[in-house]
Amino acid sequence: MNGGLPADKKVLRAQFLKRRATLTQTLRGDMDRAIAERVLELPAYTACGTLFSYVSVRQEVDTRALIRAALRDGKRVAVPRCEGKRMVFYVIDSLDALLYGGFGLPEPPPGGEPVLPDARSLCLVPGLAFDCGGARIGYGGGFYDRFLPAFPGLSVGLCYAPLLADAPLPMEPHDCRVAMVVTDRELLACGAVR
Repeated sequence: MNGGLPADKKVLRAQFLKRRATLTQTLRGDMDRAIAERVLELPAYTACGTLFSYVSVRQEVDTRALIRAALRDGKRVAVPRCEGKRMVFYVIDSLDALLYGGFGLPEPPPGGEPVLPDARSLCLVPGLAFDCGGARIGYGGGFYDRFLPAFPGLSVGLCYAPLLADAPLPMEPHDCRVAMVVTDRELLACGAVR
């Protein structure tokens, strides 16, 4: 996107959705593989005991290959379930165990024990778009903005390079930045400031 972004998140969301829709499935597949390689090479991934990850849907950056790799690597993998206005993460042993929840998103089945993150945890954060400072445009639910302030580990936004804004995205007081953004072209250390 060119500099001078609109301040209205709804307008921005519509612009980025339109841009994402132009990415072919083949191109997204290539970008997904490049992003996954970058994540798996992170020292924070190697050191993490628990990978907190969204389960990708529709045209989001794919996390399924990353989840499978983490399980093969012996990592504990936790994925979210929306409970009211908050997300609670639960351990999964396989993507096959997921059920479709109220938002049409794959979620862990009920009955598990919630997982609490520690300083060695790594959280993969979805977003429609990110900027170089770690700000993000999500889908409007605010779930990660409520979850991230208490997350003690490293938060990593996954973003297709064409959806990395070249100007700062607008932020509201409750919005949380990620500490790092990984695209198919680069890795950006952003800090973990709000």
